[in-house]
Amino acid sequence: MKKALMLCSILLIISLQAKMVIGQNCQVTFGPRDISVYGGIKINQNKILNNSQLIKFDPASMIQFIGSAEDTVTNICTLNNVTVNKSKGNILLEQNLNVLGQLKFIKGNIITGNNILNLASPASAVKGECSDAKVIGNIKSERFIGTDNSNKADHFGGIGLKINDSGNDIGNVTVLRNTEESAGEIKRTWKIETSIPFTGTRNVSVYWDDSEQKSAYFEIDKATTLTVVNSADVAVPQGLSMGVTSKDMKLSWAQVKSAVEYKVYSSTDPYGTFEIDESGSFDGTEWTAPLTEQRKFFYVTAVKEK
Repeated sequence: MKKALMLCSILLIISLQAKMVIGQNCQVTFGPRDISVYGGIKINQNKILNNSQLIKFDPASMIQFIGSAEDTVTNICTLNNVTVNKSKGNILLEQNLNVLGQLKFIKGNIITGNNILNLASPASAVKGECSDAKVIGNIKSERFIGTDNSNKADHFGGIGLKINDSGNDIGNVTVLRNTEESAGEIKRTWKIETSIPFTGTRNVSVYWDDSEQKSAYFEIDKATTLTVVNSADVAVPQGLSMGVTSKDMKLSWAQVKSAVEYKVYSSTDPYGTFEIDESGSFDGTEWTAPLTEQRKFFYVTAVKEK
C-alpha cells in the first residue's frame, strides 16, 4: 500500500511540468485544497474505464486548468468541480466526460470533438461562458421538468435554454447543445428529448451572452412552439416560433427595427450547409411553406436598412 501511494506522489510531482499522469493501479483523492493542472490529466491505461474507484473528490475541491499549452483529458470519464483559466490554448476531451459539480469558465475553451461533456448531477452547472471561454462541441444536461418549468432545474445547468410550464407532463428532459465556431461566428444546434411522449405546446427559449452568439438552430418537433430570445443587438429576429399543420408550416418572429426584408435558411442536417429556402412565401414577419420533410432545421435573418 505504501509503495502505491509513493508512486502516485511521484507522478503528481512530475505532472506540474507537463501533464498529470495517474497510474492505473493508483487511487488519488483531490481535496480538500484546490489543485492547478498544466497540460491536462491522463489515467495511464489502455482503455477508458469508470474512474470512480481511481479518482475521488472532496466535495468542495476544484481542479483548475491553467497555462498556455493545448491540454488533453485522457481516459477520465468523471471530474467534480472544474475551472478553465488558460492564458492560451484549449482543453481537448478524448472521451465523454461527466462533470458532477460546477464548470466555471474564465478564459479558454473545452473542445469535445465527437464526445459529450455531460452535466451529470442535478447540481451540475456551467458558468461564465462567453466568446473566448465556452464549450465547443457537445454539452448535455438532463433535468426533471414534469408539468413544471425549468426554473427549479436551474435552466438545465446554465447551458442557455429555458422551458415554460404551459404544456403537459414531459417527464425528464434531455438537452444536447452543439456549438460550432467559424470566422468569429458562433452557431448552436439544440436537440431536445422528453422521457414522456410530447403532446401539446411548450415554449422553449435560448439565451446567450451579448459577446457570444449570433444564431441558433433547433431540431423541430411537430406541434412544438420554439421561441428564440437574442439579447445581442444583431440582425437576428427575436421571438422565432413555428406552427405546423398536416399540410404546411409557418414561421413567425418579432419585427426587427429598420429591417427592409427577411431571409429564411433551411437544411435537413443541423451540421450541414444552410441555404436560402424559397419554397415559402412571406407575409410581413411570417413565412409559410408546404410541409415536405419529416425533419428540417431553420433560421431567419433580417436585412437592415443601410
